[in-house]
Amino acid sequence: MAKEAGVVKSVNGGIARALNDLTGEVRQLSVGDIVYQGEKIVTEGSNSKVTITQTDGKEITLIGKDTLTLDQDSNNNETVADISALQQAILKGTDLNALEETAAGGPQAGGNGGDGVSLSSTSFAEGGHISNINANVGTIDALSLAAGGDNSFGVSGGSAVGAGTGTGATTPKIGINISSAGSNEGGVMTYDLSLPTALTARPTTLNLNFSGGVAGVDYDANSIEYSVDGGSHWTRGTIVNLADANQINNVKVRVTTIDNYGLKDVDLANNPTEMGVNQNQGEQDGSKYSDVNGVEYGIYKRKLTLNVTTDNEEIINSQADGKITDNDDYVNINEGLNGNNILTGAGEDTLNMNAGEYKNSYINLENGDDVVNIKSGATVTNTEIGVHGGKDFITLEKGATLDHARVIMGDDEDTLNINGTVQGNTHINLDFGEDKLNIGEGARISVSDIQTDDSGNGYKDTVKIANKVTLENWADIKAGGGNDTITAGDNLTLSNSSGIHGDWGNNGSAGTGSDDGDDIITIGKNLKMNGGSIISGGGGNDTITIGENANISGNSTIDGGAGNDEISMTNGTKITDSKILMGDGENTLNITRKIDYDDYDPSEDSSITLNSVKIQGGADKDVVNISDNTRESKVKLDGDTSIELGNGDNEVNIDGNVGLGNIVVNPTKKIITTGNGKDNITLTNGATIYGRVVETGEGNDQINLYDGAALNFAKIETGKGNDVVRFEHLTTDPLQGYGYSAATDTKINMGDGDDSLLLTGMGNKGNYADRTSDFQGVNIDMGDNGIKRVQINRGKVETTNIKTGSGNDLVQIQDDSLMEGGNSINTGAGQDGVDITNSKLNGTASKKTKIDTGADNDYVVIRNSTLMHAEIITNTGADVVDIEETLSGDDSSINTGADTDTVNISGNITATSRARDFNILTGDGSDKINIASGVTLKYTSIETGAGGETIKINDGKTDVADRITFEGSSLDTGADIDIVEITNTTFMKGDAGNTYDDLSNLKTQDGNDIVTIKAGTIFQDFSYIATGNGVDTINLESGAKFNQANVYADAGDDIINVNGAEFKDGGIHGGAGGDQIFVNSGKFDNASIEGDAGNDTIHIKAGARFENSSIYGDSLLGETGNDTIIVDKGATLINTTINGGAGYDTLKIADDSVNLTKVTNIEKLDLTEGDHNMTLTAKDVLDMTDSNNKLRIDGDGNDKVDIDSSFTQKTDLIENGVTYHRYEATYTDVNGNHTVTLEIKDQVQVF
Repeated sequence: MAKEAGVVKSVNGGIARALNDLTGEVRQLSVGDIVYQGEKIVTEGSNSKVTITQTDGKEITLIGKDTLTLDQDSNNNETVADISALQQAILKGTDLNALEETAAGGPQAGGNGGDGVSLSSTSFAEGGHISNINANVGTIDALSLAAGGDNSFGVSGGSAVGAGTGTGATTPKIGINISSAGSNEGGVMTYDLSLPTALTARPTTLNLNFSGGVAGVDYDANSIEYSVDGGSHWTRGTIVNLADANQINNVKVRVTTIDNYGLKDVDLANNPTEMGVNQNQGEQDGSKYSDVNGVEYGIYKRKLTLNVTTDNEEIINSQADGKITDNDDYVNINEGLNGNNILTGAGEDTLNMNAGEYKNSYINLENGDDVVNIKSGATVTNTEIGVHGGKDFITLEKGATLDHARVIMGDDEDTLNINGTVQGNTHINLDFGEDKLNIGEGARISVSDIQTDDSGNGYKDTVKIANKVTLENWADIKAGGGNDTITAGDNLTLSNSSGIHGDWGNNGSAGTGSDDGDDIITIGKNLKMNGGSIISGGGGNDTITIGENANISGNSTIDGGAGNDEISMTNGTKITDSKILMGDGENTLNITRKIDYDDYDPSEDSSITLNSVKIQGGADKDVVNISDNTRESKVKLDGDTSIELGNGDNEVNIDGNVGLGNIVVNPTKKIITTGNGKDNITLTNGATIYGRVVETGEGNDQINLYDGAALNFAKIETGKGNDVVRFEHLTTDPLQGYGYSAATDTKINMGDGDDSLLLTGMGNKGNYADRTSDFQGVNIDMGDNGIKRVQINRGKVETTNIKTGSGNDLVQIQDDSLMEGGNSINTGAGQDGVDITNSKLNGTASKKTKIDTGADNDYVVIRNSTLMHAEIITNTGADVVDIEETLSGDDSSINTGADTDTVNISGNITATSRARDFNILTGDGSDKINIASGVTLKYTSIETGAGGETIKINDGKTDVADRITFEGSSLDTGADIDIVEITNTTFMKGDAGNTYDDLSNLKTQDGNDIVTIKAGTIFQDFSYIATGNGVDTINLESGAKFNQANVYADAGDDIINVNGAEFKDGGIHGGAGGDQIFVNSGKFDNASIEGDAGNDTIHIKAGARFENSSIYGDSLLGETGNDTIIVDKGATLINTTINGGAGYDTLKIADDSVNLTKVTNIEKLDLTEGDHNMTLTAKDVLDMTDSNNKLRIDGDGNDKVDIDSSFTQKTDLIENGVTYHRYEATYTDVNGNHTVTLEIKDQVQVF
């Protein structure tokens, strides 16, 4: 490889070439080219100047016509820089002084030349711009180069004139015949060479170059090839070596022409009719379609000349022109067409269809970036315009019309501008590529369709529709497959089954195609749609936005299609008798009224109305958002409008003063329906459903009403699933609640599943007292199967019915809630729970609020609450009632029904009077009543009903703080055998002023009951114990007190044990039956014991103390019986009377401490216990006995009776083998004479 000598720094004024005598290579030099040692540098013109920077950093310059040989000189072989760095520095304009000098340059070598400068030999590196032309060229001087003419391709063959190194050269005799058929742009130009006559057979070299065209612009300099066998084989290069000159007849030369861009520098957006700089290049060489009037279509060609030089002295230099036909046409049609075909072929063509009629014709611009301008006044009818491959640009100007025409734009990124009219079943297809469709202001499209894509491609197209555009009478715009963008301006009109489609569609309906894309459709203000028109997104994840004041009617449709779509509408939207279809996929519909009050014109109608509109979702999750951020109530869903969402986890969000429906009693029209899935419906900030049905279908659904949202004469159907219906009727107003209810005359049916109904209100105290109820006239049926939950927080419920099912349900009424008027809650079968906390049930006297927990084992908790005209019924089952903290109320009851129930009272119960008391009824069954220490029951009645109960009150609690108080209250254990133990409890009168109704009492009713009253228990204020029929046992223990209180054993052979109890101003009544009253200890002060009817035994034992009291065998009310009164020794009777009452009564005394003057109505005096010594007068006997005035005395030999002298002994009486001595006496008082009789057993000593 030759050694580099330097780099060309500059070339000015003419051509400079480098010749290599050894290889025959000739190169045209340019700045940055490397030159080599052994090359000859030649300049051709008198004003030529070339400067070469050597590798040693020094420069040499040739000026004018000159020749310099770069010979090898040992003094010039050191370099200061790498040749590549030197070359790059020159090409970049870098300061060469920056290159590091590594060696000093030697002196310049001399050489031959003309007017220029001779240099010594120079060495260069390989690189730079090199023309690979190989020629065996001998000596070429400036004259011979000039003879060859300009060679822009850098090829010099040398002329026969002056050729060779000697004198006497032969002048060439013939030229080479060269011919070419020409070529279109981008084709191959072929030249055929031939000789007019035979030549001497000798080796010959041909040098090829081109002129007349610009390399890289008109032709490809690297594509030059030649063939020496008539075209069978081709060789790349410009030097043709022939063994025989006559082989020229078989030589062909070809070169590839360049198809330049015809629309260069054309501003298509603003001036699409402008001619491109590369259109109609060259000279016109004829016309096309000259037979068609008004067609200006010239054929333009430019020359490309092949120059051939040779070293054969018999041949002169030869050349011939080939012509490149310009395929970038600029065509005007000025008088229309009728039945003509216009074909422009490939290339970037511009066709101007000027005013006129274009009928029944075919126009095809074929491949290339073509432009068609359909000018104002042009009417295109039954004609097809095709632009096919390339980035084509078609403009239909305002005032131009396509009528029953076809426009096919083909592949690549096309642009179609429509400013005029498209009608008459015109079809336009922008075909493949990311196309642009622009529809100008005022354009009208009728009975036609425009598509930007073909099925199955998916290109991203852009459609822009200006203001005031009309699509009518089955007109469609289809963006086709791909992620397309469609943007429309204001005042767009779609009428009579017309449509805009992100993908496909036709005649008012959406369509489908393969490769549907994610489209964005944006419509400006004042859209008008009617007559079954449609805007559809098609398949893909589409976005459709409709601007303000849209008016959609007449069975028109907004259709998102399949995919995850979003549809949005806003202020002023009016939709009537039309559809919004969301399609399959996870879709979102937004209907939003939003006012910016800084830019608000109240004269504008910004209201939104949907009248008889069907909003329909598909499979998967759909979301519907309807909102109004004002308080103007200007969003309405009216008529037969419905939101119908399919299967999937759907959401409906209604926010603001949005009205859905109209008030209708017993509604049947469905406003919202969802299919299977986990649906969520939320109404907030005043949204209201009037007279419509909401149906969620199966699945775990939620219906939420927040912050003033309401249901009026509505119906909710949640179907199967674990559903939640939630009301939060809250307001930020600190002074008052809402003036309307959250639900009025509404039905809520929740179906099977674990359902919940939740109500949260503002509370009912302070500023919120007497507020409007949250529920009025609401009927709630939560279905049967599943566990139901009802929770009312701070709510106010009026005339509302709530029914749960047969599961284990829970009802919670809490946090200052109020159930006003005749409400009912029925939990049905199942182990239900009712929790009433800090709340009030407030029915009326004629229609109470009722809670019925149904069958099974239910649980009721009442905590710090009020029941007025209320009933809680637990029905059958082992129910539990807990009363915690406080319970107040009137005319109310808790009824636990049959079975073994438990009532736990750990808080005070307060009613206002016994006539309106609070009743706890446990019904049949062995019930349990547990009353916690310290509780007060005021005007409360506890009735356990039939069944053997064991009730222990305050068991073991004796502290003062533990005292339980019955104030005007009662405990009634009902029939059967009951066991009652009461400790540290007070039974007292109420304070309402009604003496009898205010009394407290303990009743055990029928059955052989056992009642034990223990220490600390006080019965006062005429309170009493009544054990009812049966053989009852009453134990009155030490520490128990009866102050103005009584114990009634009632019917039955009862046993009463006074074991230290104290009575003051009260007493014991044995009631009917053979009662046994044992006063084992205790104190009676101004008190009494009455055996009442029956053969009673009253036994006063040692330690008992009676003062100012009375003991009756019967009662003051006149009941009879053969009673026995026993007074043991050690008993204390102070000013106490003993009255046997009617019947044959016996007084048995153990000593003579009994004051017999206090004894009356005794028929028998039993002295068998102890030793007695007493005196009796006739008056004593008269006073002690009844009207028979007869006294029998039993005793033994230790007893002595001293009778006064008025007695006379009579005949003895023998009775049952026992002898009684009879004595009679007469006593006279104011009532007359009285005969008294003594019958004294014969063992008794009589004095």
